[in-house]
Amino acid sequence: MADQTETKNPPVATLKDGPISAKVWRNVSNEGKTYYNTTFGRVFTKENGEYGETRSFSQNDLLKVEKLASEAYRTVQLNRQQDKEASREAAEAEPVDMAKERDAAMQNASSQNRGDVGPERQARQYDQSEP
Repeated sequence: MADQTETKNPPVATLKDGPISAKVWRNVSNEGKTYYNTTFGRVFTKENGEYGETRSFSQNDLLKVEKLASEAYRTVQLNRQQDKEASREAAEAEPVDMAKERDAAMQNASSQNRGDVGPERQARQYDQSEP
């Protein structure tokens, strides 16, 4: 039984222990905030030989679910840390670009205020001054 979400947004991690699996999903809210969910499943063989998946676990499965839950927790923590670092790097890169744009705009404005003219304008002024 395939998860409908899986086709649209693949899991960031699939952790397995025998027939038990944990899938860690990365989602983004309408407000742009990233959050993670984890789903657990157990694969089994149906009487007709096809594979199925259930969200129900026997007593014997619970220790595997516990182990996978712990691994999923570490996976989410690692992904959240990577998200923070990527966000921080993007934020640090943006002011540098803005500072360059601001400096260029200020230099352009100050050269216009001083009456400086660029090479194209100088050529036009020179051409107009000749008889």
